Amino acid sequence: MVEGCADIYAPAPLVVREKAVTLIAPLDGLEHHSLYVSDPDLVLIDDSAWTYWSLKHETVHYLLHHALGNSDPDHTSSLFGTCVELPFAMP
Repeated sequence: MVEGCADIYAPAPLVVREKAVTLIAPLDGLEHHSLYVSDPDLVLIDDSAWTYWSLKHETVHYLLHHALGNSDPDHTSSLFGTCVELPFAMP
């Protein structure tokens, strides 16, 4: 669904639903409820935050990384607004 919206196609990443963990982003050192990690390709989602939105949000990061070599951690791409339902296009 996100691939079609973004018109970017890549093999599916491994998605891991984590239980009772704290996800710390390597780029900003802050706690997040979901993360995309590029090496290896992983989408990590905290069990308490498991939603269709968080999966789509991290998939946008994944697809941008594969298409452009940059997962856009600053969320500047319009794909976050067009391929992830508003009002929660940003974490």
